[in-house]
Amino acid sequence: MGYSQKRVGKRGTRWTAVYFDIRGERFSAGTFSKKTDADRAWQDAEAKVREGRAGDPRRGRQLFKAYVEEVWLPHHVMEASTREGYTYQIGKHIMPWFGGMKLIETLRPMSESGSLT
Repeated sequence: MGYSQKRVGKRGTRWTAVYFDIRGERFSAGTFSKKTDADRAWQDAEAKVREGRAGDPRRGRQLFKAYVEEVWLPHHVMEASTREGYTYQIGKHIMPWFGGMKLIETLRPMSESGSLT
């Protein structure tokens, strides 16, 4: 659960909105002059995490190909024959379409109502 952290400094009292992602890593949703604004920010950030729409923004800028080859495949536990099959299928069918895209571009867009389009 997120919280608002009080900070006292040269500019007076400020509030940092703190929330946690699905792995339990701590993130800031911004710093505000009012506690109510900070509370709203961490609650909004947690709602995005629950919906699967939040995370490290740098990951969204990473190319799909780099993510699959450098992160997903090496760290995904599977049998050698399964890895061989996955590597072939990904290279033949998925990389030609998604390989040059940024990860954020591979997500389905959300409609105004919050449902998948």
